[in-house]
Amino acid sequence: MFKRILDFIRKIEKFFLRLILVVSAWITPIFRKVASFCSANKKAILKNSLISIVALYVIGGVAFGIRLYAQQKSEPIDLLASDIYPFPVASAGRSILFSKELLNKMVWAKTFALKTQNEVSTNLAGKIIDDMVSDAIGMQQADRLGMRVYQKDIDDRFDYVISGIGTQDQASQYVQEYYGMTLDQLKKQAIPKIALEKIKDEKFVKYKIRHILITDSKKAEEVAKKISDGQNFADLAKEYSEDTTSKDSGGLLADGEYIYLDSGLIPEVQAALVKLQTNEVSPIIKSSMGNHIIKVEEKSDGIMETMDDWIAGLKKDFPVRVWIK
Repeated sequence: MFKRILDFIRKIEKFFLRLILVVSAWITPIFRKVASFCSANKKAILKNSLISIVALYVIGGVAFGIRLYAQQKSEPIDLLASDIYPFPVASAGRSILFSKELLNKMVWAKTFALKTQNEVSTNLAGKIIDDMVSDAIGMQQADRLGMRVYQKDIDDRFDYVISGIGTQDQASQYVQEYYGMTLDQLKKQAIPKIALEKIKDEKFVKYKIRHILITDSKKAEEVAKKISDGQNFADLAKEYSEDTTSKDSGGLLADGEYIYLDSGLIPEVQAALVKLQTNEVSPIIKSSMGNHIIKVEEKSDGIMETMDDWIAGLKKDFPVRVWIK
């Protein structure tokens, strides 16, 4: 039985060997003719090949440029093209911002919008470029100020972000599912944000504030009078404030953490805050929510602007050009 199997295998081997020899005998003359032709016309073939390659590259670049600059497409083929054609989309100071970064961020934003069933902004590319420009300016100013982002800063931020998700594997799965990015990409995106936070923490004015909210104007006037008579602000906040988020802590906003001008304060409160110094109490501030009274517990020296206004002012030092509107 074994001998029969062995004989059958040898017959198959002979069949394929004869087939290869026949095919080789048929292909060899053709190959020789092609080789002879190429040898005799190699300069012309090389020239035409190079022209064809250049023409294809240019045509591909034009097609990608139209999709990028005119149509703002961010499909997989565009991401692939951005590796071949590193087209600029904006510049900020000495930084040039390229299509690869823009397209990646557009894909991440669209993935998140789709996953959370939110609408995609009609000017997604423009908004992302504005953010990229702010990051670039912030990083350059951080360099001027001698501020560095270290690996520990990135790791600490990463640990904080994933603490609400779970393990690193769970965070990786979440980021991939909701954004379509990797954890390494997420860490890279965090670097300019960390730099801006360092600048904000060290260079910007920051406050610790107590707040009383009362809807009834007459009662608000009575509480303001008690404060002016020297009664304890925190005790009055606990007794009268209708701000449920700070009432129990004696009106202390943000659980006693520092507050900046762009921390989301009501515009009327923010406008009054910039006029106050440490231990000063505001007059009654009226807003659509009611009557506010604030006390500055602590105020540092520094830049008295929002981060957005500060970045806008830096554009004089770091000129910005944008090629995608």
